Amino acid sequence: LALSVVFGTLMIPFAVDGRWTSAAWALEGAALVWVGVRQTRSLALMSGLALQFLAGAIYLQEAGRDPGDVPVLNFLYLGSLMVSLAGLFSARYLYRHRAQDMLLSKHGFGFPQLSVAALAWGMLRWFGAGVDEISRHLSSPDEQSAMLGFVAASVVTIAFLRRRLDWKHLAYPAFLLLPVMLVLTGTWLLAASHPLAHWGALAWPVSFLAQYWVLWRLAA
Repeated sequence: LALSVVFGTLMIPFAVDGRWTSAAWALEGAALVWVGVRQTRSLALMSGLALQFLAGAIYLQEAGRDPGDVPVLNFLYLGSLMVSLAGLFSARYLYRHRAQDMLLSKHGFGFPQLSVAALAWGMLRWFGAGVDEISRHLSSPDEQSAMLGFVAASVVTIAFLRRRLDWKHLAYPAFLLLPVMLVLTGTWLLAASHPLAHWGALAWPVSFLAQYWVLWRLAA
């Protein structure tokens, strides 16, 4: 099984281009994490996480290519989405089985620490892909409002899942909205533009409501 996984992984770049290699490696990495936890095999677990990081590196090599005129449904965004979801699945699965950690705890770290690393990686790819997709397909005056709306929708979803999944680490990405609002306020001021222009009249009230709801939802 181990040899078949190794050879299959090495053959993927020869069979398809980088666009699909990153997606395939990300999904394979998530599957290896699942196998590693289920069968208590640390090598499979660490190989799965490493493969996901390599998938992200392959994606970055493809980032300079033209994804076409279709937003969201293009190889560049979908590939990054696969990398993000694989990382988030790994983070959730490791956190869910943290009480069964007998693989790596003797080395001073274990499933909780790996879960945090995978969560940070998955969130980085999620927000990075969304911001990149917005900047590619929207004109400059509208992209900041769209970015604000995207982050607001994301943190509301994250805060909802934090309580729904009883996943305490998921609370921290939910507080990303306020720093983003501060940064965008600074960019609007430097550009001598009004924050409510270019869909800002919709994006800002929604963001303030989202920020208030997140604070209420995660009050503890």
